[in-house]
Amino acid sequence: MTEAEQDIVADIEADAGEESSVRRKKDIVDHVSQATGLKKRDVREALDAAFGYLHSSLLDGKEIAYPTLGKIKVQVQRADSENPKMVYRVALNKNTVHEDDGETALDPAEKDA
Repeated sequence: MTEAEQDIVADIEADAGEESSVRRKKDIVDHVSQATGLKKRDVREALDAAFGYLHSSLLDGKEIAYPTLGKIKVQVQRADSENPKMVYRVALNKNTVHEDDGETALDPAEKDA
C-alpha cells in the first residue's frame, strides 16, 4: 500500500469515529418520535406527507414560511436541461434555534413553558 493510500485509509477510519453532520431520515424520525412520544411509523408517515407537500410547493415556486423553521423560497430557477435546477434561499428562524442544550422546539418541556 502506498503512502497516499495509507493516508486515505487513516482519514476514513478517523471519520468513522466522528458524528455525521448529515441528518438522515432515520435520525429525524427517531428524534421526532422520542420528542413527541409518537410511534415511529406514524412519525414517518406524517413527515413523508409534510416533506412531500413542501417539495411540490417549492417545485411550483411557492415560498414556505413555517415559524419553527423559518422561510424557504426559490432564489434561482433554471430549466436548461431535462432536470430543472433550483437554488433556494433559507432564512432560519433564530428564535427557535437552540445550542446543544438538549432542547428543541419539539421537546415536551418547552411546550409547557
